[in-house]
Amino acid sequence: MALDFYEIGDIRLTKRLFSLNDKQLDTVNDAFIYLEKITGNYIDPYGTNRIYQEHVELILTFIKSRLSIDREKKSIQSLFEMIEVFSKSKNGLLAVGD
Repeated sequence: MALDFYEIGDIRLTKRLFSLNDKQLDTVNDAFIYLEKITGNYIDPYGTNRIYQEHVELILTFIKSRLSIDREKKSIQSLFEMIEVFSKSKNGLLAVGD
């Protein structure tokens, strides 16, 4: 399973910004659960989802807060990778699952 991300306005899916594989999805799953609790928006890994820029910022805030909690080197590296990819968003993201 993968989740592909595009700029929110790229409805024809012409330029993929990044993709998350199963392991990477596990890394951000808690952030997606947090987003759902705060906003009511569920990120469906099998569907198409609009993630508005305000929601991207919430995801980034959650991931950054995990950096101070996680002490395991692999976890920290994975979190930094997720910060890097989600920071590519300028206007929001369109997430397309398979």
